[in-house]
Amino acid sequence: MIGDENVDVTGEEERVKNLMINVICRTMIMKRFMMSKLMVKRFTMSKMMVKRFMMNDGDFGDEEEEEKVDDDDDDDDDDDDDDDDDDDDDDDDDDDDDDDDDVSSSCIIITTFVTIIVAALAAFAV
Repeated sequence: MIGDENVDVTGEEERVKNLMINVICRTMIMKRFMMSKLMVKRFTMSKMMVKRFMMNDGDFGDEEEEEKVDDDDDDDDDDDDDDDDDDDDDDDDDDDDDDDDDVSSSCIIITTFVTIIVAALAAFAV
């Protein structure tokens, strides 16, 4: 009856028709609004995760303390020249581990930013 153009809609039926159209339109608008709100929420959460990651990754205070402790240990071992050479080899191995950490950190950052971009595009598409 609503989609049929041949029926003469007057009075109460016209009002019902307008109400149904309004309800359908509002429902569609609310669905889009809620989806965009959800995507913004996900985007904000991703943004907060990136900030936390960057704050934790950018904290160099612990590393400086570890270097100071290592320097103190090296001073104690100055008597044995052979031990210093072994310590240098161990330090080289530690540097390799740091390189692996840098690569994994870069991958995580890139993946997070790609996720944020996709979420933003999805929010605008809805």
